[in-house]
Amino acid sequence: MFCVLFIVFYCLISAELGFADTWTQKADFGGAQRLVAFGFSTADKGYAGGGIDHSNGTYFKDFWEYDPVTGIWTQKADLPINMSGAHVSFSINNKGYVGTGPMGGSDKTKLFLEYNPTLNEWSRKADFGGTARMHASGFVIAGKGYIGTGWGTNNDPYNPSP
Repeated sequence: MFCVLFIVFYCLISAELGFADTWTQKADFGGAQRLVAFGFSTADKGYAGGGIDHSNGTYFKDFWEYDPVTGIWTQKADLPINMSGAHVSFSINNKGYVGTGPMGGSDKTKLFLEYNPTLNEWSRKADFGGTARMHASGFVIAGKGYIGTGWGTNNDPYNPSP
């Protein structure tokens, strides 16, 4: 019942305030087409990379930054390893984190990487302390990343500080 009331309320308010129900296409992604890439945002930029081309089994190590002000995708430092997909990613304190999932076609892993946009560098961080998993979900509360669900069994916090 609550969901129905929320939807009706949202529709009424949206119509009253003149919210547009349209999407505006922006610049196409700068890299090759891929599946199961990861992405995160820090400050005022968006980032995407990794993934796989399932037509030929190519794993991608490229990494891209999107600037919504200029509408331009810029290639950044390549990932230090193949990130074949099904990873969890989030940002904390203007740095991006990506981990778990398969690395270069291997099975589930606990490996975690940090991207520093100021230095345009990747570094390895402490491994995820929970069960190795892939296809997980992640979010951040009060400076800590949380990882749950996926092909693993626990819902465990991840603190990027070594």
